[in-house]
Amino acid sequence: MTGSGGGGPEPIDRDTMEVLFERARAMQPEARAAFLAEACRGDRRIQRELDSLLAHAAEAEGFFARLAGSLVSPTVGHSMGHYRILGALGSGGMGTVYRAHDTRLDREVALKFLPPHLSAQPEARERLLVEARAAAALEHPNVCTIHEIGETADGRPFLAMACYAGETLSQRLGRGVVPPGEAVAIAVQVARGLAAAHARGIVHRDVKPGNIMLCADGTVRLLDFGLAKLQDVTLTSPGARPGTIAYMSPEQARGDPLDRRTDLWSLGVVLYEMLTGVRPFRGGNDQAVILAILHEQPPSLARARPEVSERLAQTVRRLLRKDPAERYGSAVDLLADLASTGGETAAIPPRSTSRIRGGILLAALAALIAVAWSLAQRHAGDAREVRRLAVLPLANLTGDPRREYFVDGLHDALISEMSRIPGLVVISRQSMMRYRGSTEPVPLIARALGVDALLEGSVFLAGDSVRITVQLVRAEPEEHLWAGSYHRGLENALALQGEVARAVARAIHARTTSDTASGATPLLVSREAQDAYLKGLFYQERLIQASDGSGARATIRTAAGWLEKAVALAPDWAAAHARLARAYHWLASYMQDPRLADEYYPKSKAAALRALELDESEAQAHASLGFVLFNHERDWTGAERSIRRALELDPNSHQWIYALYLLAAGRTGEAVEHFRQAQTRNPLSAIISQQLAWAYACDGRADEAIRELTELRARLDDTPGWLRSNLATYYLEGSKYPEAIAQLETLAVMVDSDAQSLAELASAYADAGRKDAARRLLARIVARDGSWYAPELYLALGDTGRAIATVEDALETNPNAFLHFRCSTIHRKLSAEPRIRDIVRRLRYPS
Repeated sequence: MTGSGGGGPEPIDRDTMEVLFERARAMQPEARAAFLAEACRGDRRIQRELDSLLAHAAEAEGFFARLAGSLVSPTVGHSMGHYRILGALGSGGMGTVYRAHDTRLDREVALKFLPPHLSAQPEARERLLVEARAAAALEHPNVCTIHEIGETADGRPFLAMACYAGETLSQRLGRGVVPPGEAVAIAVQVARGLAAAHARGIVHRDVKPGNIMLCADGTVRLLDFGLAKLQDVTLTSPGARPGTIAYMSPEQARGDPLDRRTDLWSLGVVLYEMLTGVRPFRGGNDQAVILAILHEQPPSLARARPEVSERLAQTVRRLLRKDPAERYGSAVDLLADLASTGGETAAIPPRSTSRIRGGILLAALAALIAVAWSLAQRHAGDAREVRRLAVLPLANLTGDPRREYFVDGLHDALISEMSRIPGLVVISRQSMMRYRGSTEPVPLIARALGVDALLEGSVFLAGDSVRITVQLVRAEPEEHLWAGSYHRGLENALALQGEVARAVARAIHARTTSDTASGATPLLVSREAQDAYLKGLFYQERLIQASDGSGARATIRTAAGWLEKAVALAPDWAAAHARLARAYHWLASYMQDPRLADEYYPKSKAAALRALELDESEAQAHASLGFVLFNHERDWTGAERSIRRALELDPNSHQWIYALYLLAAGRTGEAVEHFRQAQTRNPLSAIISQQLAWAYACDGRADEAIRELTELRARLDDTPGWLRSNLATYYLEGSKYPEAIAQLETLAVMVDSDAQSLAELASAYADAGRKDAARRLLARIVARDGSWYAPELYLALGDTGRAIATVEDALETNPNAFLHFRCSTIHRKLSAEPRIRDIVRRLRYPS
């Protein structure tokens, strides 16, 4: 495996050879030998081939073109599918762009083609594909919109992009310097586009005037992601310097690993050029420019353009610091300082006046917010610790939505590994899935989750290998802390998660449990077994999305089926047995079906024991075993021992199981605290909020239960039926009869007066003293549905014997449904009754 800086030199491909040839050809003959010796990294065959090409430069003109065969460039009037070429717009090193008409949607578009000499190169084609994925991942007014990617009849790939009226910044600079206010206004919009790209883990790496479009409507758009780096997946060939030399950062010129700060340097060069009309680093050839970038300071802005304010000059100087750590940490920080220059309110002519004013106000407002936020952070303390972390859903760069299960499974595995870091609270996967594909800024996501930092990442497949790239970003102030890139063969993809977790732990100065483990070599399994395992994880996560009982059952069965296959293919794989144990205990408990309980609880226990036989450190196996022991076998001592061991191994993931155990054991105050801890790790989970409210009520704290559900309802788009039912129960506990009845009457309408909702409403009527209304509803239920399990209703009507008999009958049918009987209204009101005491004895609760 190689990391972001590991591994030996990779072979030089033809795309890189072309770059080396062009650079060497531009040099003086005496400088070429040393350059090629270093650039070819000791590959004498490649060096001899390049020496030969340089010696026969006239013949070399057609060398790379012949690699592509005889591809024909599009001509005016030529049609490709539903696009008709209208004319050429421009060309560059990464392709030629044509104006075209989309006959299907009747709109004008820009089509970008690879140049013929690159079309046959797999690397160049892949680069075009990744450009499409990079830009298509962004929905932002300051980023070029990608419509689709297609291919001509003769196999040439192309991008279909939005076609904007206006001019590039390069064309604008051809008319002279840009007024300071207008220059800042342009830089503000470019910075916003970069902020959006960086939030998605995309580094542009070629910010220059030719890639900045000044649209006729006053909008500035960032173009050409052909050299983009997605989540540290490098798209340029090894040994090549991506980008345009004059706008390269020092680290880019050296060929070092890059992050978003390289884009901020390039924007600094662009801003300097707008203000002065010349580039800050110049020379007679490429090598001279690179030397200037690496070692020289730019000429003073104050002397070159006296009307530029000192504050703006300071901003440019900071952008052009040689050391990335001394630049702005993010585009958001840059926006705050640009706002303080006072120039961002200038127009970008020519524009519609009304449009300008609206844009100016929005820009000024956004800038003022950025300034206020930045200043607040500077005074918020200097704590550097990362104690709470969220792992954002991994971006799927496979290019195939059918591999979503693969990416999601790796995300689940990564969170599991991160959860093993002692002292670090890791947000659960359930709360993270709402941010799949989100473009929300890092600080906003962090505030919603209450975390100090976010881990962003992506998965990229190439042949038989997988590459996972991640970066750790502090939330407030937003700051890049660490990044890494790791790859392995597909059969070892899951082994990457531990490597990433240990690297993150080192970045935040923590230790993982695996740091002190025995050091045993991880089990290697077949690709088929790993694939089945990842599909099992994928469907287990989909359980919470199932909308009804049958759908949920089918989802769990599918998950169990894939995990059974994984175990069959890799019988000594502890993790697969542990996840299968979880799937089995979900099947046993989720549907409240006694037949499923009798079948799947023993299977869950067997799978958990097998996992622990293979690896005692499997936290999920301990948790599943504990769940079976208290939920099915009523072995309270053994259950607590197993669950506590799971928490020792993974303090992030099993608090809710322990809380359920404590609630059933009658330790309601402790249960509340552990539900609270579970909520800190899954702050957006409606289920955990529901369970916490339930624990409050069991502990005699109905008002707190009501408050918890009221806060939950404010977070939801609508109020689901279960929430109304729970709220009504807690209103009744607090003798708030009108509020309870209002919820239940609404619920009865929502669910078309089913027996359960009517029974709950009748109980509320009876508790509120409306006995006749309650009896009428009871008669309606019995006439339509026969007998019904409604002990609370019979109790409210004063028929204690019937209420207890109903409980006894249900206990004979499904004893597993009575795990938390001591939290029920019946137990609370009739706990002294001998028949109720007998029920408690039969349920084998701990003393």
